[in-house]
Amino acid sequence: MTVSHLSLAEEARRFLQLAGPMIVSRVGLAGMSVADGVMVAQFSPSGTHELAVLGLAEGTTGRALDVVAALVIAGMTMAARPGGDPAHSSSVWRQALMLALAGGLIAMLLSFTAPWWLPLAGQDASLIAQGGAVSVVLGLGFAAALVALATAGYLEVTGRAYTVVLAVTLANLANIGLNWVFISGALGFPAMGALGCAWATTLVRWLMATGLFIYVWNLRDHQRLGVRQRWSAKDWADGKGQRLRGYSATAQALILNILNLTIPLMAGSLGGASMAALKAVLLILTPCSIVIWGLSDATGVRVSASQGNPNSLGPRSTTWLVTGLSAGLVLIMVLPFLLTPAAISAWLSSDPELVNTVSSLLLIGVATVLCDAPGFALSAALRSLGELKTLFVLDVLVSVLLVLAAWWLAFSLESGVAGLLWAMLISRGLRTLALAAVFQLRTRNYSHFTAGLAKP
Repeated sequence: MTVSHLSLAEEARRFLQLAGPMIVSRVGLAGMSVADGVMVAQFSPSGTHELAVLGLAEGTTGRALDVVAALVIAGMTMAARPGGDPAHSSSVWRQALMLALAGGLIAMLLSFTAPWWLPLAGQDASLIAQGGAVSVVLGLGFAAALVALATAGYLEVTGRAYTVVLAVTLANLANIGLNWVFISGALGFPAMGALGCAWATTLVRWLMATGLFIYVWNLRDHQRLGVRQRWSAKDWADGKGQRLRGYSATAQALILNILNLTIPLMAGSLGGASMAALKAVLLILTPCSIVIWGLSDATGVRVSASQGNPNSLGPRSTTWLVTGLSAGLVLIMVLPFLLTPAAISAWLSSDPELVNTVSSLLLIGVATVLCDAPGFALSAALRSLGELKTLFVLDVLVSVLLVLAAWWLAFSLESGVAGLLWAMLISRGLRTLALAAVFQLRTRNYSHFTAGLAKP
């Protein structure tokens, strides 16, 4: 059948209406990361070194948080399924909280081992002691970050996304204030650099998690939603699909993060300057990456809601539409990076050597996020359609390619940190092309993925 322009416009409007608050809240999360990096990089007199320390901690033990976040997030799109009990979303949220607390505890314990294994990973000696301490402090806030993430996801899929935007905005302001106190030293506190940044991050995560939980617990319609309903055997049985999605996503994230962990470790073995340059490039592009995250989450929700829904375009048309919108929005967003890389690099740091290195590498990073925009949207769509095994195999293959290419380019060809970024670009570009081919093939002939469309 031919989809009308009105239908396409309506789906685009619904997608953007959903994605807008999600993007704003995630840009807020990126704002915390960017503020951390900028304030640490400008720490005098050792900003570049402190930025390398922060990059080592976040790029290694911080990946434990990424793994457990996959456990929490993967099943949250089930809260958006149409036609269910109003209490269903609350049940999904309660189970997500349990997974967040359990996973956060495990991730925290892993972060406590960083001072022991970082020396074994061949890292620059000047980074090890501080990097291990920063990892331990960040680990204290992992459970809070996951609780906040689960609660924010619940509020978004139940039509309260602007509450999340407000909470993230307040968290950013608190983070900047605490960074000022702990990084540079103020109000009688000593200057702690990257370690102070870690303490500020951990405190803000606990404040945000507590605030969001109290808000949900005291919603006016909490009885209708079943927010305070006691956990039951039925909840556990009904949550099987949510847990299976979470376990699958966690297994995938675990393998991928173990493989991708080699990138910051390679940068650390190249020296503090290389680690600082890699961290700076990724830091500058963090807002773009978080926007892509928000767009992909919105894609997952829209594709999930379109299954079996006669008032939608259907999963296939919905996916291609929102993938194109995502790519276009990210292209607009990266234009300043393409036009003024030197000025943006100078905004981050006053270290001339770091500025020159970052400005020469930034275009490679921009090309990478342009590949990620459609790639993450297609990945979210395939996950919503149950193509979990296909995604897992594909992402493992791409990650193996990333590691091999990074080692060859950075060390065998002696390209240094530029080789690491080129390897990321090559692997992400191939991943997006493969995802597009897989989606086209897997959705071409089966009717249960086109349930929202009328028969031709």
